[in-house]
Amino acid sequence: MTLKRRRHLTRRLKALADIGNWFEPAIDGYLRLASRTIYRGYRRGDAPPGPNADVVEILWPSGRAPGAASSWLRQVERTLSMRYPVSYSDIEQPYNDILIFHVRTADGVTRVAVDVTDYVTRIEQDCLEEVDVYYKLQFANVGYDSPKVLPGNFLPLNLSLYSFLPALRASSLNQKNKLIDVYGRFGERFGFETRARAMSLLKGQSQFQFTGDLVRVSYARYLREMCRSKICIDLPGNGPLCFRLIEYLATGCCVIAYPHNARFTTPLRDREEIIYCREDMSDLVDLCVEYLQRPDERARIGANAARFFDRHIDITRLSDYYVGAASRGAH
Repeated sequence: MTLKRRRHLTRRLKALADIGNWFEPAIDGYLRLASRTIYRGYRRGDAPPGPNADVVEILWPSGRAPGAASSWLRQVERTLSMRYPVSYSDIEQPYNDILIFHVRTADGVTRVAVDVTDYVTRIEQDCLEEVDVYYKLQFANVGYDSPKVLPGNFLPLNLSLYSFLPALRASSLNQKNKLIDVYGRFGERFGFETRARAMSLLKGQSQFQFTGDLVRVSYARYLREMCRSKICIDLPGNGPLCFRLIEYLATGCCVIAYPHNARFTTPLRDREEIIYCREDMSDLVDLCVEYLQRPDERARIGANAARFFDRHIDITRLSDYYVGAASRGAH
């Protein structure tokens, strides 16, 4: 996609996000177009560093890994291919929801596994014995016995988020756009008990406007509503971390979240990049009321969230992090 075309699409989505009354099919059309592009980077105040000079070659599996790993990590593959020489090799992929690739340096080959399963307690021991580094996306707060197991951080749903991120973030960080008090839309398939309890609390109060339900909407509508909300609610799904949290952080939303039983390489800090409620959610409504009355704090936490995303979750940084263990002597 040319720079001129990308700028045109960014201006169009900003108009859609700011005005909010365009036909949804038009927004969906732009999102579908963006999802067909390959992320080439966008201007940020905290740009990722250059490629790791110690990496000679990435060996990526030519076959598909069982489960969700191959589709989830396709954006990592694409990003690595823009920064390093990538060859496709017949690397055996015997484990469900785990992708194994190799990083070649002057000192040898490092075998890397990325585990995308939603279960924090699950470590595939046979795989752990075979590889040099084992990245786990749902990395338990308490850690694991083996030093090979490292936080895998997390990924956006797909690369289309990056095509529109400048416009989405500009809309989200503009407090004049905040027309929704508290927002949270969730599916019923995962984490139903916790989500239903939260919906009951939020819909049962009369102190603020709550927009949301256990009904999913189009991705375009979800992004537009998210950016127009003063507070966004994050609840667990099948695992503690989910795509919704990543999208909230990326766009600079002020998030009130159920406590996460998993963490990133650098943990999110309560009242700095996120606001955590109690596990029984007894203070969920009170926290919403408190922060609705503190617009400056909401803006500060949202800006911190966007910086956290840029420094720790951005796809370029994440991809470099996955190959970085090789140059640190992970053998």
